[in-house]
Amino acid sequence: MKTKIQSVPEELLYEMIDGKAIYYNGYRNVLSGKKSIESVMGSSFIQAILIARVISWLNENFSDNYLALTNELGIQIDTKNWRLADIALVKKSMLNKIKEQDKYLSFAPDYVIEIDTKAALDSDHQMSAFDYFQKKTDSLLNFGVKKLIWIFTQNKKILIAEKGKAWIIDNWDNLQLEIEGKSINLNLLTEDL
Repeated sequence: MKTKIQSVPEELLYEMIDGKAIYYNGYRNVLSGKKSIESVMGSSFIQAILIARVISWLNENFSDNYLALTNELGIQIDTKNWRLADIALVKKSMLNKIKEQDKYLSFAPDYVIEIDTKAALDSDHQMSAFDYFQKKTDSLLNFGVKKLIWIFTQNKKILIAEKGKAWIIDNWDNLQLEIEGKSINLNLLTEDL
């Protein structure tokens, strides 16, 4: 008896790494009818709060020179590689390089801030969580991102990566979210939660 192969709807495609599809975490539940597409694409409350508050901080401090973009901004590295960014800081002077407004960004933002991930990291993808974070970080830094900051909500850790420098990972208590000499402690952004 042949096994029926079920195709995955394009809406469940999260990112592309070296031509290989990475789907949203929970995509199997959508395929089996247990969840809706929207339910696996949404952010948690803590992710939404952090994105809103980090965007507010960025706009207060960097709006003269940068545009803070959010909502899973697409970054097209090449034809086989594209990534999504929770938050990206793009120099306003670069906005004239955006030729088609409905396409992914074709150049590197200066800074990217990621809060957790919505990527499915299971045996089908043959990639551990660490491999995924490392590959995404390296690909964005190699593309030209100056600094990538990962915020992990479950264990309250921050990972800071810059090209050519050792990655730094520490607790929210000990490490500041720092961009161009301005910083904020994530505990301050979440102390009322």
